[in-house]
Amino acid sequence: METSKNSSHNVFAPFLESFHAEYPSENTVAAYEYDFKDFARWYAHTTGEDLKPELVTELDLAEYRQYLMRKYKPSTVNRRLAAISKWLKWANKEGILQRIPEMPKQVRQEKLAPRALTRSEQNALLRAVMREGKLRDQAIVYVLMYCGLRIGELVRLRVEDVELKRQGKITVRNGKGDKTREVPAPANVRKVLQEYLGDRTSGRIFLGQRGPLTVRGVQEILAKYAYKARIECLSPHTLRHTCATNLLNKGVDLVKVAAILGHENLNITAVYTRPSFDELKKAVDIGDQENN
Repeated sequence: METSKNSSHNVFAPFLESFHAEYPSENTVAAYEYDFKDFARWYAHTTGEDLKPELVTELDLAEYRQYLMRKYKPSTVNRRLAAISKWLKWANKEGILQRIPEMPKQVRQEKLAPRALTRSEQNALLRAVMREGKLRDQAIVYVLMYCGLRIGELVRLRVEDVELKRQGKITVRNGKGDKTREVPAPANVRKVLQEYLGDRTSGRIFLGQRGPLTVRGVQEILAKYAYKARIECLSPHTLRHTCATNLLNKGVDLVKVAAILGHENLNITAVYTRPSFDELKKAVDIGDQENN
């Protein structure tokens, strides 16, 4: 967080120190600092003055929003405006700023289907985890991809929550909203779980060297296989999205998919019926080929 003493970027230093004390993540603090520096540069170039919180007006914020919209996608614009909003609220709380200027509205984003793995990516991931030969890791990938569990639900699973008979199922307890639901376990999930669990009859299902796996532990496991399979941006939620997309592509109706995922509102599940960015890109590419 080193900046020149004469730089207007220093106006953010007290906020960043306060923020860092509450949120220790170095990456998060670095991202905020990067966004702030951009705002400071723009402000100095536009107004000819060094940035101070008490000088920022609604007009400045609206103009900066327009500037960002010419260069960045909506999510980036909204993130930077949110960072500035936090800084101004902090300045107000500290008595540096008497009145918080009204922030411009967020940029609307076109809602697309969440990112799901393509069929080739799914096969690459399964191949990578099978080659490693770790039954625990196979079971994690299979349960997330074929049963659509949230990562928090996965790490809380107990052996008692799983039935591995012919019509197997996984009972998800304390899901979102503290709801309990039963999720069918297809044959491939039952097989790998049976092999992994062996004779165990109780306790948490997914274990590490020091006890039950944490959310962070599962994320690290997936990151390792994503690297091996050459898949970018793989998360537990990506596998949940993949499960939902696969079910809908097979003709499973929305109500059943919502029940499997634990959605009370069908509108949440309906997002999977929207085209993904990759599908839109493919459609544009086809149109371009037909015109040539």
